[in-house]
Amino acid sequence: IEIIFSNLVICVYIILCQDIQSHHDRDDADFQHLLEYTKCLFTCLSSTEEKEISYYVSSFIRPGETERRLSILDICEAENFWDIRKLRRHILMKIWQNQSFTDTLLSLGPVKLPDSALYFLTHFERILDNNFLPTNKDILRMRKATTGVYDTSIHFQGHLFRIVEVGGQRSERKKWIHCFEDVDSAIFLSSLADYDLSLIEDSSVNRLKESLALFKTVMKTEFFKNRKIFLFLNKLDLFEEKVRNTDLKVCFQDYEGKYCDKNDAKKFILEKFLEHGNGSTIFVHMMNATDPSSVKTVFSAVKESIFTANLVECLKSDLF
Repeated sequence: IEIIFSNLVICVYIILCQDIQSHHDRDDADFQHLLEYTKCLFTCLSSTEEKEISYYVSSFIRPGETERRLSILDICEAENFWDIRKLRRHILMKIWQNQSFTDTLLSLGPVKLPDSALYFLTHFERILDNNFLPTNKDILRMRKATTGVYDTSIHFQGHLFRIVEVGGQRSERKKWIHCFEDVDSAIFLSSLADYDLSLIEDSSVNRLKESLALFKTVMKTEFFKNRKIFLFLNKLDLFEEKVRNTDLKVCFQDYEGKYCDKNDAKKFILEKFLEHGNGSTIFVHMMNATDPSSVKTVFSAVKESIFTANLVECLKSDLF
């Protein structure tokens, strides 16, 4: 629940920052109230939320030191609560009820937002309800960076799979490379829709190019030679929507396909990954990880590929 609520806080604050900074000359009452609540919301952000937001906005809407103390105290005293979670919920509800914020959402233009922003905004009131319980769709849509190494065993279609999940951020990579000494197969997940975005860790580096560089490094690692590699190119739906307006050339200057053509763009990105195959067998799947039916279909294909490849290896060893 806290992660989903945090995702909503991040989305709302990003929209407010971008809107207020582009309409700083407005002085009507609704807008001024929205500005005050935006400043209050800033004081309730965690350091992790601030870091996430900093990727999407050039500067924060924040109060001065005296202004910060007075505004928060005024709200807490007026509403008679001193719990940060209740305070955040109260501020978000006030923002939701503000006409200026409603107008902003109705006229929302091409702003940079987290992938699931529109989903959480659509379910704004439900998430703010005191009796809110996340649905499976909510959990699939929430964002939380993977840190460390997670070892999980799952049963799927009568078979037991051991899955080791690792974080892809630069700071996480040194933690996991040793985990792959004896793996049978590896899944490499990359977002197609990240071709026009940069890293949170380094705004000068394109996310998709970083993913390609990491894939190249992984494929050169001794542990992965002659292993089965499953390349999952994720967020296909977002990619196909985005590429209608933003051509792939913003990321790859050597792209010569049709302008804003989803098929040419997908083919080009796939070829970029396959350049680094290094002799390994690579199974490619383009998918939407938030769609359960898509994940089930892909995972079934993965299972069959693993079993078929293992069967072929067993037959070869028996023959020779």
